[in-house]
Amino acid sequence: MRKNAAHRITTIKPNGNASREVAPAKARRGTARNQDLPGMEDREIRELEEVALAYGEVRDQRMALNVEEASLKGTALQLMKKFGKTIYKHAGVEIRVIPGEEDVKVKVKKPGEDDDNDHVADDGSSDDVEMRSEADA
Repeated sequence: MRKNAAHRITTIKPNGNASREVAPAKARRGTARNQDLPGMEDREIRELEEVALAYGEVRDQRMALNVEEASLKGTALQLMKKFGKTIYKHAGVEIRVIPGEEDVKVKVKKPGEDDDNDHVADDGSSDDVEMRSEADA
C-alpha cells in the first residue's frame, strides 16, 4: 500500500451524472501550522483573550464544585439509608430519598423564607422535626 496516496471520490450530481474527483492526500501528523500574516482578521484581541481565560477559570471551578456536590449527595444518601429515613426535615433543611433511584433531593432554606410545608399548630408551636422511616412510607 502506498503512503500518502490520493483517493478517488465519486459523487452523484443532482442531474444523475457521476463525477470523479481526486481527494487530497492526508496531511502528515506533526506538520507545522501556518503562521499568521500581518493584517489577518483574527489577530489577538486582548479583551477576548481575557474573557475567554476568565470564563475557563470559572468553568473549571464550577466543575470542581459539581464533583464535590455529587460526593456530598452520595454521603447524604448513605446517611439516610444508615438511619432508615426516606424524608428528613429540621430547621429549614429537607432531605428526601427519591423513590426508585439512588439519589436524594436536598433543600436548604435561608432564615426568614416562607415554607408552605411547615406545620404550625393552633397553639403556635411548630413541628420542627419530621422524620419518616421506610416502614412509615
